[in-house]
Amino acid sequence: MQYFQFIVLALAVWRLSYMFVKEAGPVAVFKRIRRHFYAGEYDPEAPDFMTFSDEDMAWWTAHEELPKQGVIGGILSCIYCCSIWFGFFFTVLFYTWRDASTIVALPFAMSCIAVMIEMWRMREEEEGQYYDEIAERDEQ
Repeated sequence: MQYFQFIVLALAVWRLSYMFVKEAGPVAVFKRIRRHFYAGEYDPEAPDFMTFSDEDMAWWTAHEELPKQGVIGGILSCIYCCSIWFGFFFTVLFYTWRDASTIVALPFAMSCIAVMIEMWRMREEEEGQYYDEIAERDEQ
């Protein structure tokens, strides 16, 4: 495996994992998939971090009394778990059809880089705004 192919496949794995676990997607397709398997984003504000967000719980309880999360739901709730399965998929694809694996992964890898740049830009923008607020306070 060449370094270029490894990097492309690794970026594609992260991008697909992030889409399935964290994003709503076009026409909320990823959110629908997660809700079908009772996989939601854990609420980081919760004391034990193992409770689901209020939005997900409200949707589930409107459809069933208690959500039952299976194996797929567990995978789709965790970016670390999801990345293992996408990594396995791309490994099998690579050793089956080397060129096809890179072709399939390349759009996701490019999207991954674009998303990372946007996340970096947003973080820098937020830090800049925070810094400006502190500087303004100090000037007064």
